[in-house]
Amino acid sequence: MNNKKTMQFAQWDITSTCNMRCKHCRAWKLPRNNELSTKEGMRLLDQLYKLKVQILNLSGGEPLLRKDIFLLLDYAKKFNSVTITTNGLILNNENFVKKIKAYKNLRVSLSIDGMKKFHDEFRQIPGAFEKAITAVKILTKESIPTSIRFTLTKLNDKEALKVFKLTSRYRIESFNIRAVLPFGHANKSIMPSSEQYKKVLEKLLKESSQNKIPIISGDPILLPLFPELLGRVWQDMGQRVYSEIYGGCLAGDEIVYIKPNGDIGACAFIPDIAGNIRENSLIEVINKSPLFKKLHNCRDRIKGKCGACKFKYLCGGCRAAALATNRDLFAEDLRCLLINNKDTVK
Repeated sequence: MNNKKTMQFAQWDITSTCNMRCKHCRAWKLPRNNELSTKEGMRLLDQLYKLKVQILNLSGGEPLLRKDIFLLLDYAKKFNSVTITTNGLILNNENFVKKIKAYKNLRVSLSIDGMKKFHDEFRQIPGAFEKAITAVKILTKESIPTSIRFTLTKLNDKEALKVFKLTSRYRIESFNIRAVLPFGHANKSIMPSSEQYKKVLEKLLKESSQNKIPIISGDPILLPLFPELLGRVWQDMGQRVYSEIYGGCLAGDEIVYIKPNGDIGACAFIPDIAGNIRENSLIEVINKSPLFKKLHNCRDRIKGKCGACKFKYLCGGCRAAALATNRDLFAEDLRCLLINNKDTVK
């Protein structure tokens, strides 16, 4: 492995503190103490900037509950793009939103998992849906780039299109959908079927084509069937994306993940830890840890149907999903939407 000097994407869970109790939460296993201090967080941001991170995602827990959030956002002004992933409870306050608006590189990714009855029950907070929608109204009124984050489960497949239609009235920037993974509080019993996943995407993309609000996803298994999710890349390249794009799962290759206590990993859904920012520099961990070495350009190490698939460089399956369902980081992704399609094999 050559010394790696850049990463496209970084996610830092800046706190494990949260004001919700979501039934599908992956973060309940996050360390509950020993969070990076403000100074340690700033040193981490310096290292991420030196890695030329293009998109920085501040998540949690609920990141806006961190008391020094505005100090961290001040320090992160040098990044091209900073996204805060939030449940929106705090953002239904206009004064708080006006503070957020001061950061010109900031985007908000707001999680909504269904309409009122489902969302409130799933997140176990009465009134959560109304507060989230109020937040969307205020954010978009203030012209703050806002996207909706929808986690698809077996239970809310009928909710996705309703949430998209409602939130698109306020001219959201995008609608981000991904199927739940069996991690944290979630288990395999709430994972959607392949048919549910496909039907939901078909409906969303049809609606998207009419109102011009893009559907996006970080789930690689969608790309072979729905290359439209690549946006401009698909518009510019057309069918060439199937043979010329190295996309899909980039965990540990173009993605680095940091826990609230400074533990470093390859993805928020891969539990393996490569090191800690308090003990080693980020670049040292990325270039020397076995985890990152294994994941760098790993497509030729993928096994099973994913390894034999003609789309393995476009998709390659989700490595976190493979680990969660097959107990092997390089196994096939059992969630494949093409599993019964002859085109999966060269």
